[in-house]
Amino acid sequence: MADKVSDSVKINASPEEVMTVIADLEDYPNWSDGFTAVEILSTHDDGATKDASFSISTPVGKDTYEISYVWRGNESVSWTLNSDESGKPKSSMMKKLDGTYRLAPDGDGTKVTYELEIDPKIPMMGFMKKKAASTIVDQALNGLKKRVEKGR
Repeated sequence: MADKVSDSVKINASPEEVMTVIADLEDYPNWSDGFTAVEILSTHDDGATKDASFSISTPVGKDTYEISYVWRGNESVSWTLNSDESGKPKSSMMKKLDGTYRLAPDGDGTKVTYELEIDPKIPMMGFMKKKAASTIVDQALNGLKKRVEKGR
């Protein structure tokens, strides 16, 4: 069963500046823990990434997985774990990896909410899955905040 977690952070930048960093997927290994490589596999008609392959290294192991994206301007981006023709997830470690970044103007900055639904293939007790998902969300938000604010 998948676990859902969500958290928010205020970033001292405009939604456009934040989304620019989020959309630069190939830069993730430079600021987001665990990512070792990112490859853009396909793009939407407007040039935004449609499908990407991510390689990660975690204390639990290494994985390469594929994600499909839906972009909504500077308001949000959602993603789902891709599956092959037989419906098998394109990941050795996860059955499900769906998420969203939601951006909203907040005074002189942007409130960024990160939502994640994850179901690892590795058997884990419920509280451990929830803790792992919470750690991913926390690292993603803090890494994003540091990267965006550093670039200002």
